[in-house]
Amino acid sequence: AEQESFRPLAAFCKEYNTRFYSGQKVARTMHIMNDTLHSGEVKLTWELLVGEKVFDKGKKTYKMEPADLKVDSIEFKTPNVQERTKGILLIKAEMENAPTFEEKIECSIFPKIEAYKPKKKTGVISNNDKLVNFLNKQGISSSLIKSTNIPEDIGILIIDKDVLSEGNNALSENILSEEIQK
Repeated sequence: AEQESFRPLAAFCKEYNTRFYSGQKVARTMHIMNDTLHSGEVKLTWELLVGEKVFDKGKKTYKMEPADLKVDSIEFKTPNVQERTKGILLIKAEMENAPTFEEKIECSIFPKIEAYKPKKKTGVISNNDKLVNFLNKQGISSSLIKSTNIPEDIGILIIDKDVLSEGNNALSENILSEEIQK
């Protein structure tokens, strides 16, 4: 690592996390350094290798002075995978009359996590419909319960913590006592 820090040309990735999800667009902050004694064009390239194949790649060019530093971002997309898959992010910086800088960053790509979707509708006892809206956006069929009469199609009942903490817990107490008696 110490030897790498004295390279005349370098491109270091600021972020350290190397675990990504399937189909994710990933942004990295790059610090591109020209520590040579001459100005020129620095070509930054990156490739995401999965197996032996290049899945995504990109390039940018910078006009740099001697002892110059540029900070910029790059983006790449991860493949859709069904199981944990290893990959390599290959970063290169090239400039005429300077040794090529190359870094290989090992990474892991995980399948997307699917939310649990109950078979029956979810009922929410709450003072507002924020949680109901969130659940519905996630594909979980839910409805706001405002009375002690819980519909038969409700399979899961969620009680919002605000209902009990605001001193307005008569509704939730009535619903709970009636359900326990059933």
